[in-house]
Amino acid sequence: MVGCESLSAASGVARLNSSSSLQKVSLATISTAHFVNHVFLQIHLALIPVFMNEFSISLVAAGLMVSIPMICETVGTIPSGLLADRTKHINQVIASLSITAVAATLTFLAPNFYAIVGTLSLLTIATTLYHPPAYSLTAEIFPRQHRSKALGVHGAEGTLGFSLGPISLGILMATTGWRFVYLLWVAPVIVCIVLLLNLKGRTSRRVEVTAQQEELRRTFGSVGSVLTGAFVLLLVAFGINTMGRQVISSLISSYLVMERGISVATASVVLGLISAAGIVAAPLGGFLGDRIGDKRWLTISYLGTFGTLLGIAYASTLPQIIILALIYGAFGYSGMGPSTSLVAAHTPTGRRGLAYALYFLPQYSLSALAPTLGAIVAQNYGIWNIFPLALAMILAGTITLVLTKKTPTSQ
Repeated sequence: MVGCESLSAASGVARLNSSSSLQKVSLATISTAHFVNHVFLQIHLALIPVFMNEFSISLVAAGLMVSIPMICETVGTIPSGLLADRTKHINQVIASLSITAVAATLTFLAPNFYAIVGTLSLLTIATTLYHPPAYSLTAEIFPRQHRSKALGVHGAEGTLGFSLGPISLGILMATTGWRFVYLLWVAPVIVCIVLLLNLKGRTSRRVEVTAQQEELRRTFGSVGSVLTGAFVLLLVAFGINTMGRQVISSLISSYLVMERGISVATASVVLGLISAAGIVAAPLGGFLGDRIGDKRWLTISYLGTFGTLLGIAYASTLPQIIILALIYGAFGYSGMGPSTSLVAAHTPTGRRGLAYALYFLPQYSLSALAPTLGAIVAQNYGIWNIFPLALAMILAGTITLVLTKKTPTSQ
């Protein structure tokens, strides 16, 4: 499975105008790591109706099951970014995947609801460790004119993981049960760790940097060293938009099961298809960001997300929901490359680990509130009302993005 995903990533990388085969191999390997790191992260969202029945918990308690791991992500974000600026990026990525393998195995063995919350939290901590060094490494390897495409390829493998996790659950749950799905993906994680160790042996340094940038890496600069006014507004836009999308990601399966009478397996596949759209959309969005401007395409993607989600809210049949969900996912994930490229453009190279930590911080913190807030709205006003809640957040994020001034500080 991992070999296939590596080839998939490599085929996308081959279209980039990069000057070094080592750059291509590095991006293919890091992108595969993104895939196996993310394959676990949406499985539990599809399992919310199952957990409610198996552990006799309320919808609000299920929302907390999603929120608590995200709080762990939020707490670990800044330390992870600071660590990424002081250590070799690839070592931190390897550590992240090692934790992922342990956490997934423990989820397979978890005896009760509280143990599952703990293992899911460990999985999100692994993701927190992964993002700053992986995005920093990708941004540093590729020059600005190709950066959005490269980050889009990297993002596509993450969305592939988001997609295949719930889809594998939908395929296997009836025959193997939900626990086996977590165990199934541990082997690919271990294979990817071996690939990363091989890549580490081929590179004596993570990337060529200037003496001034290397000095920045060795010192713990303040968070304020990268927080320009434009960058802060950009982070607010990213965070609010992600919060709206997280409301939907957390509860769309429950909506389909509880409101539309769809089976858990089918709802899992629909959730997976939303992410599957990003496999093509993320690299395409990166290409469009490089062509017409990152901020311009990101604005278009936000507006497209708003429009298609509005359509899902009023769709009358399952085929309509599936088609609109694919388009919704495509618009949403097409913004991955441009958004992460904008972060690199607004921050100095030697502080990108911290910058990417700050990029994820508002998304993690606001997204941690989203499942519980959405569950409270659903329980008190009806689950359909998650759509107006999410739409209002996405619209607010779009307006904030439009108001952001373009003041890049780095190449």
